[in-house]
Amino acid sequence: MFVFCLKNYRLYLQSFVFAVFSLLFISANAQDLVVTDKGDSINCKIKKVDDTYIYFKYALAGERPQQSVLKLAQVKYYAYNFYGTADTAPDATQDTVSSNLGRGGNRKKNNKPERTRDYEAFFSRENYRLLGSVKAGGAFVQSLNSLTTSLFISGAVPRNVVEHYDNLRFGLGLGAECTYMYRPMSGLGIKLLYMGRSTSLGDVSFLDTTTQSVVTGSLVDRISIRSVGAHYTTYFPVFNNGGALYTQINGNVLGFRNKMTLVNQKIMIDAVDINFGFAIGIDYPLSQGGAIGLELSNTFMLVNSFTLTDATGKYRLNLGNRPESLARWELSLVYHLGLWKRS
Repeated sequence: MFVFCLKNYRLYLQSFVFAVFSLLFISANAQDLVVTDKGDSINCKIKKVDDTYIYFKYALAGERPQQSVLKLAQVKYYAYNFYGTADTAPDATQDTVSSNLGRGGNRKKNNKPERTRDYEAFFSRENYRLLGSVKAGGAFVQSLNSLTTSLFISGAVPRNVVEHYDNLRFGLGLGAECTYMYRPMSGLGIKLLYMGRSTSLGDVSFLDTTTQSVVTGSLVDRISIRSVGAHYTTYFPVFNNGGALYTQINGNVLGFRNKMTLVNQKIMIDAVDINFGFAIGIDYPLSQGGAIGLELSNTFMLVNSFTLTDATGKYRLNLGNRPESLARWELSLVYHLGLWKRS
């Protein structure tokens, strides 16, 4: 009885393995067909078909498989498992199919299909009238040296104070945009940017202007740079892997603020400027609704004076002929998304 069961088990196992390998062989050899409006027959594996595009994978002789996409308007006929079930396309004329046959009735090799960029297929800005984007990354301010003059420090600026403000130049950058695409790959919109950083120093000496005495205590700075402006952006879908390069110029109204605490004194330092900036980036589509990318941007800001506000009133700190550059560099991760499709 045991020997009989063992023989049956082996028979079932062999049948199962044979069935699995047969299915794999059939699946591997079941090829689909795409016939273009130019009469090209493409031996491929269709991955997806939607209302606008057909996505497929094909391989040329001696080459690795490649992903490709065609607009449905460029496709005359397509069929699944065509080469495993039929010899000709039902909706294609015999002349169309015959034009792709080589001598001896074999189909031509190296019949490379006309390719369109995956970028246009997955995230075509031509389909959207309104785009949005959000970004986050690291920000770097060119200089904050003039802030040390607002401390009324007695004598030379201590090294730990210089290092304190040097560390304050690096912070978190956030941003958001809304763009109206008046052309397929060009748009105008509004841009919001923010940078923030907070640092503290436990032991610093400064001159108390009320008592005219040197006081020692803690120093806390919380800076923020905000800007709002208009931008012009142009996209260049130049990469076959689906990515796009884009450039941007913008004009901004910028506001700088430092909430400073010296021991028990609170000082507000403000500055305003109108200036311009630029950005360059690259993105890659994640879906039909959005793309993720990397962006490098610079926003110029040059101030000739600061406004100081404390418990006694408001004062202006003029920098004379040595204005402070608060230009900000940012390297950010950006997500672009479609908001409103064209009708």
